[in-house]
Amino acid sequence: MKKFNLPLILGGIIIIIIIVVMLLPSFFTKVNPYGVQQIKAWTEEGGKFKLEAAPFPPSKDAILGTDELGRDTLSFIIYGTKLTISLGLLVVLGRFLIALPVGMTAGFGSLISKAVINQFNVIFSAIPALLISLIVLKLDFFVKLDKQQSILAFVIVLSFVGWSKLGLIIMERVQEILAKPFIKGQIAIGKSRLKIAIENVIPHLAAEIVVLFFMEIARALTLIMQLGIFGVFVGNLRIIEDTEGGKIIAKNISFEPEWASMLGTARNQIRSAPWNLFSPAFAFFISVLGFNLFGEGLRGYLQKRDSKFIPILRRILSLDFKVFKAVSLNNGEKRKISYRVVTVLLVILIAITSILYVRNNKYEFVITNSTYNLSSSLENKVIIGSDEAEKVALKIAAEMKAIGLEPLYNEGFVKEYKTMDIYIPTSENFEIEVGNEKRKLVLDKDYSLIGFGDIDVSAKIYDGTRDDMFNVKDYSKFSDKFVLIDTRFYTDDAVKYFADNILKKSSAKGVLCIAKESKDLQASLGHDIYEGILAVITEDIGKALTDNKDVNLSISIKSKRLKSIGRNVLGMLHGEDQKVGEEAIIIGLGYNYINRDIGEKRLQFALELMKRLSQDNLNRNRSIIFAFWDGTIKDEYDGIRDYVENPIYSIKKSTVYIDLSKLNSYKYDYLYYSAAQAPLTRYFGWSLGHQFEKEYEEKGIKIKDYDVKNYYQTKLQGSLVDNMMFLERGIATIIIRTPNENNRGKFTLEDMGKILIETINENNY
Repeated sequence: MKKFNLPLILGGIIIIIIIVVMLLPSFFTKVNPYGVQQIKAWTEEGGKFKLEAAPFPPSKDAILGTDELGRDTLSFIIYGTKLTISLGLLVVLGRFLIALPVGMTAGFGSLISKAVINQFNVIFSAIPALLISLIVLKLDFFVKLDKQQSILAFVIVLSFVGWSKLGLIIMERVQEILAKPFIKGQIAIGKSRLKIAIENVIPHLAAEIVVLFFMEIARALTLIMQLGIFGVFVGNLRIIEDTEGGKIIAKNISFEPEWASMLGTARNQIRSAPWNLFSPAFAFFISVLGFNLFGEGLRGYLQKRDSKFIPILRRILSLDFKVFKAVSLNNGEKRKISYRVVTVLLVILIAITSILYVRNNKYEFVITNSTYNLSSSLENKVIIGSDEAEKVALKIAAEMKAIGLEPLYNEGFVKEYKTMDIYIPTSENFEIEVGNEKRKLVLDKDYSLIGFGDIDVSAKIYDGTRDDMFNVKDYSKFSDKFVLIDTRFYTDDAVKYFADNILKKSSAKGVLCIAKESKDLQASLGHDIYEGILAVITEDIGKALTDNKDVNLSISIKSKRLKSIGRNVLGMLHGEDQKVGEEAIIIGLGYNYINRDIGEKRLQFALELMKRLSQDNLNRNRSIIFAFWDGTIKDEYDGIRDYVENPIYSIKKSTVYIDLSKLNSYKYDYLYYSAAQAPLTRYFGWSLGHQFEKEYEEKGIKIKDYDVKNYYQTKLQGSLVDNMMFLERGIATIIIRTPNENNRGKFTLEDMGKILIETINENNY
């Protein structure tokens, strides 16, 4: 009857479960481990008011109860598996990196290596490794380290105090192997020490190293657990609990999901909240047991008489890759390596590869082959108040319904709002004539219109860039000319005031405003009607006009009035977390455009982002509101204004607003970015903003600061679009912009989409 290797099977099952929990924590719990709920209040029958403070005992809502901050213990353990086990693995790798070379050289007779091993063992026999680790890691320098730095410190310290026992075992085992008769035969035929080490010593030592590796993980986890009981754990930050009498009393708090930190913060709750102590202790027990059982099982399997491990490893190390050929047995028979073993190994490999593939590819983002051809039958422009804008709004609403989003408004996904009158040019022609040369300007690239009407005029230029426009005495000098104004010296309201005066108090043909440095032209739509032209021109065009004295302009414009109605489209994806599920991330998107190529790509990007964030394989801790604003191609018509004036969702529960409404190019080399309106006082928004920056940096995408004007500047200039959510409603705001559509680069909106999904999904703070 065949005897089963029970320790190997049980240990293997435990380790596989641990690996799956590490890779897919959200599969085992939908509760956010960082969600805090310190007080529960309710009214019982009879009107009696009840108040309960954390830690809460086990219940159907929290199977293992909560800690003193109201965080779910089960989710803390599940999410803490990755950090705790990873820390143990890193410590063991650190120990082997020191022990293997030192132990091998000592076994081959190096007196220095042997002396180092012996001295370390003497020291750590006299002074326990736990005590030294406590003394070192309790120093203020280590206590103040953040998470990443603290992990590095733990790995270095725990590797330093624990490698010598491994080194001694390896040294003694190497000496035993070198004393075998077959080694003398290898020396006799002239093999070098290096060749003997590779082909003879390492194959005989490898089985024990593999066993030691798993046993050492158990030892490392035990030491980490002991340190946790004494209040030393990763990210060992402390908060000040009391300063009465000038004495500072610090309190350890488990900021990160990690088992040792749970033990450290719950050790004084053995009577009041025993679940907080026993839960992580049981997790440690199961893990240590699993690695110990697996190590013992491997020892029995790899070191049995008929084990093929050593012959196979020798062939690999001697570059003989015919490993899967039949291995000769004592009875002369030939047999192949068990197909069952190979099949099991392949299944495990495929399973782990599949998990990693799903994990790494759930953030993939592709719009180049998108099926969202929403505007294929529309005209080149989609502008607020147009029939095209209404069609696109209804199609976005249909996509939201198909995905399964919930409308925020009683009337559905689409909310209409009243705007000022909207005029757009239906035909235009703008030519500059210098001498015999003519140049035709392109609308919304070289110039954009502010004033509208039907105009067909030709005239010379009056250069007013050096005039003091606040103190104009004689307006007759502007008659029958186009007046040029440099807007760098004036606010937008001041420029509009000058233009009104010039066009009303003289017979000027129009006013041309030179745009401020690096300012992109806004779309040609507005509500002002003038008898002359009112336009903004680029700096380059302005320079050409001021550098030449004899310039003639010919301008012909015809305009039409659109409907004075905007349409915002909003849909909500509900969060699944019990504590923070009602908190919402608002993502602002735009669907208007004046250039079909970039406009359709941007619209496809927005819809694909909405679809991908709604996937079942992503975390849904918080709710997400997708807001497609109308009128985003010109600030004064931006649909965000209507929402801020009449917010449909709770302002208190709106944690952050991510503005993606003005993405002006599909490809880019850098991004404009601002998290200035997500301060530390809005902690989730602050954390999310810094995570975005980190991800951009890691992906090699440069970011440039986006200039968000202060409150007084925006009030003076009549525009609060960029900071309206923050200044008017107190919602933390993150702004992301791409450069203008003429920019070309190696990054695309798809790269941005992947980062957005990954960051929103993995940021649990």
